[in-house]
Order: sequence, then C-alpha cells, then structure tokens
Amino acid sequence: MDITKPLCRGHRITMASGKEGWVSFKYERLPNLCYWCGRLTHSDRECPMWVKSKGTLKVKD
Repeated sequence: MDITKPLCRGHRITMASGKEGWVSFKYERLPNLCYWCGRLTHSDRECPMWVKSKGTLKVKD
C-alpha cells in the first residue's frame, strides 16, 4: 500500500436491483491520519491544505 496516496473514503456500488448506493470505509488504529486529504503521512493540523487555508478549510473543500 502506498501511504503517500490518500485512503479511499468509500466506493459507489450497484445492487442487484440496479439501485446505486455508497459504502463508506472506516479505518481503525491509524497512528497519523489527515482527515482533510486522507493521507497517512501527517495529522490534520499539519496538512498543507489546512495550513494554506489558515484554518478556514471546510469539509466540502
């Protein structure tokens, strides 16, 4: 697993009925996980995206 790439937050699935849905993935016991960009190389307070935004980054961003 390449830890420099973001973790997948979920995946779109198609059920047998043809209906589409979303499956969210959850990860446990990760020492460093940035919730802004999904990378394992730093925490969310050290994220370059967060630092650049000066604390104004929103979840939708």
